[in-house]
Amino acid sequence: QYDKLNVSNGTLNLGSSNGSDTLTLKGPGEGHTSYNSLVSVSNGTVNMYSGITLKDNCSGTTSLVAGGVRLNTNGIFNMYGGTIKDNKIEASELGGAVVADGDGSIFNMSGGVIENNTTFTWGGGVTINAATAKLNITGGTIRNNSAVYGGGMLIGDGTNTISNATIEGNSAVVGGGIMNYVNATISNCQIINNTATRGAGIANMDDGDPDTAYTLTLSNNTIKNKDCSQNNKSNY
Repeated sequence: QYDKLNVSNGTLNLGSSNGSDTLTLKGPGEGHTSYNSLVSVSNGTVNMYSGITLKDNCSGTTSLVAGGVRLNTNGIFNMYGGTIKDNKIEASELGGAVVADGDGSIFNMSGGVIENNTTFTWGGGVTINAATAKLNITGGTIRNNSAVYGGGMLIGDGTNTISNATIEGNSAVVGGGIMNYVNATISNCQIINNTATRGAGIANMDDGDPDTAYTLTLSNNTIKNKDCSQNNKSNY
């Protein structure tokens, strides 16, 4: 047995705003099989604060989207602090840590850490994959996550703004730090020490043609990543 929360038509606070509470939600761990995200939100809101940890949710070879948090239709997750770590998706699905793939879903992150999450396909740390989804990052750290595409983050759709965050030490084949498929804005971020064959820091893509990129607006960022073997106008 392992921990899981389903939130619908309400608001759940994980911890307290002063960070005085502690709680760990834990999956079955490596070598075991999970069929559910640790937290699933539909038509509701979850607020997560310092002292809270979501960890060790591993899918095995079963189909599971999001080891940590899945945001379904109108699901909102506000990450003020805490840690989402050590989740692993082995099947061909999205998202080691967080996936917003429901219409109207929103992931807000202003603090905390998303680290050491893995998927064998898309989006090791955070995945945004719905046209009406929103990503708002104003702080926090996304580090040491891995995927084939988008080690730290896969921005596949929606409206996306990232600022004042650290995206560090993530790895992928394409897009070590971030893989981007849409218009997005990134400012005042540290995007450092990520690795990939293509786009160690950021791979800015187009679904049909990898060399015809969407508009990615970069402002006042530090982008310093490890060598990758393929560079062009869309990779950083």
